[in-house]
Amino acid sequence: MRISADIYSIQTALFSECSKAEPRYRLSSRLKKSIEEFPRQERKDVVSKMVDGCAPLFLACKKGSAEVADYLLTKCNAPIEQKGLFEVLDEGVSHSVTPLWCAAVSGRLAVVKVLLRHGADVNAVSDSGSTPVRSACYIVRPGENTGHMEIIKALVEAGADIQMPNHFGGTCLINSVQSPYLVEYLIKHGADVNAEDVQHKTALHYAVQEHRLDTTKVLLQHGADPMKKSKYGDDILQTACIKGAIHIFNFILEMGKFSRERVCDAFELMGASFLLDAHDMGSCLFFWHKGLEFRLDNEEEGLVPKPCLGQHAVLGIEEFQSSSELETLSFDIRQMKLQALLITERVLGSHHKDTIFRFMYAGAAHADASEYRPCIHLWNYALGLKIEKETLLSSDTSFTVRAVIQLFLNILIRDQNQKSELQFSDVVTTTKYVTAGLRQAQGLIEAIDEEVDEESQGTKSNINGHLREAHTPVKAGQVRPQFQTQLDNYDLVLQSWLHLLYLLLRLATDFQQRSEIFVLVKHFKRLSPRAQNGDSILHLAVAATSAVRSNSFLDDESISLFPSPEVVEFLLQCGFSVSNRNNEGKTPLHTASVKGNFSSQVAELLLEAGAHLDARDASGCTPASILATHPCKLDLVPYTSLKCLASQAIRRHGLPVSPPWLPLECRDFYAHHL
Repeated sequence: MRISADIYSIQTALFSECSKAEPRYRLSSRLKKSIEEFPRQERKDVVSKMVDGCAPLFLACKKGSAEVADYLLTKCNAPIEQKGLFEVLDEGVSHSVTPLWCAAVSGRLAVVKVLLRHGADVNAVSDSGSTPVRSACYIVRPGENTGHMEIIKALVEAGADIQMPNHFGGTCLINSVQSPYLVEYLIKHGADVNAEDVQHKTALHYAVQEHRLDTTKVLLQHGADPMKKSKYGDDILQTACIKGAIHIFNFILEMGKFSRERVCDAFELMGASFLLDAHDMGSCLFFWHKGLEFRLDNEEEGLVPKPCLGQHAVLGIEEFQSSSELETLSFDIRQMKLQALLITERVLGSHHKDTIFRFMYAGAAHADASEYRPCIHLWNYALGLKIEKETLLSSDTSFTVRAVIQLFLNILIRDQNQKSELQFSDVVTTTKYVTAGLRQAQGLIEAIDEEVDEESQGTKSNINGHLREAHTPVKAGQVRPQFQTQLDNYDLVLQSWLHLLYLLLRLATDFQQRSEIFVLVKHFKRLSPRAQNGDSILHLAVAATSAVRSNSFLDDESISLFPSPEVVEFLLQCGFSVSNRNNEGKTPLHTASVKGNFSSQVAELLLEAGAHLDARDASGCTPASILATHPCKLDLVPYTSLKCLASQAIRRHGLPVSPPWLPLECRDFYAHHL
């Protein structure tokens, strides 16, 4: 047996050669001789070492040397399913995949054939659940001879399952809409033309939204259902209008499958899309005039009047009803865009994701121009719709909450010239939305906990209408990754609520407004919300880490407002307890005593409210001992009572505390020192 230094030098040389193993490259004779001096059963260990997430076989497959791959498999028993990290440069992410997946996506046909000949699992998935054939389908482009089409054929002939979706339900057919030829091939080999992903979208939806007219025709010729709706209620006509796919729109109308009212709505929605997304006023006017023409100028079928919904609660306008009204509006681009928002909401519905996005985008345009009042109205409205439609546990909704709050902070703190643009009532509205959303989110979190318990027994449960099956048991106390994201978002929303309280206190100018804040906080207090680590809202208020971080709507700075003496004082006035403990047994004073969080004003507020310097956490640490680790400049003597000293003595000497030794009224006080 070789000494480890020799093995290391051989492995280093092997990695060096495999990293440059282009097609037709062969390992040097010297290296092969060194490897083959090992007994055959030991060579596998030599060639299985991973560097930067990749083994030699994986590198050879990525670089394209079929000769090196064949040698490692034939002579060295290299593990054919040993996964490596495949970097997707365009996305800035890495995926854990098998050598076959790597070779297929890299366009290495010769390597794919070698791996298949050696028995590679043709359906082994990546960390996102994607098979080699599914991922290869995404790369095929008309007019580009990358070799991926031949790889797909080789994989299919080897038994690849073209129906197998990834974790998000995406099939090979959905991944292939950019290539009509590939779509034809997959359908002929049994692909389900109406297979849906998790958004209930079919390949036809994706073909339309990507403006793939030829693929759309192929799918329809093979039985794709043009009426099938996504989870947002979009069929192909609505999808074409949202995405501005004009050529597909015309083709769909020629099919004659949609009612005249749907066609009228489609013309109006198409015009709104051209104006809001492409900033094309001419096309917008054409489609809106055409919609009016279809509604009002068809004597044979009768009139199809526009729905008259009255004045919009936020936009403050009504939708135009005639060509003359439209002509007048056409000279005012801002009014035209408001009309486009009205039409979008009427046709798609208030809770459609594109309706909400368009309101958010319109608000962002106002913010960029420092027109904060309309931005506040639009974003608050969109936030309310989003919370009704989804839940605060979703990343998108959590992001929207933070965007709104950062807008408020920008106005109040950074842009002093625009400070008057933010009103107390704006923040009240947002706070009510978020508090109501927290109530719903708490119910879902409790359902998550129940699901974890049920999964530990191999059962199923239903959360918010989405059925999840326990493919593998989960131990009690563990949280699945998709649930972890939801819990992380809940923590972010708690921090966001704290910022809303800060803003309300800054903006309140009289007793009536402070009374209104008190009522809002009382509603929040009834929820008794806790972060994942058990932190109460008072813990969060004294922690510097509670700062809301920026997102792409605004700049890239963070605004650090915590610990906040004003917020802490108000929470204490509202009855929040200084004795609440998190999962580590820490009180708010423990958190406030840490050097990075320390504020003498905050610490004094907690102590005056009855916080104990000698309260012990789960590890036996006290706030007093934490304060001793840094120069806090806080006189602790006034906050150390004889009762505290007596409690310490009882605990230190192990004295009995049960009646009659310790009066009942003293036992609760003593419990705070355990």
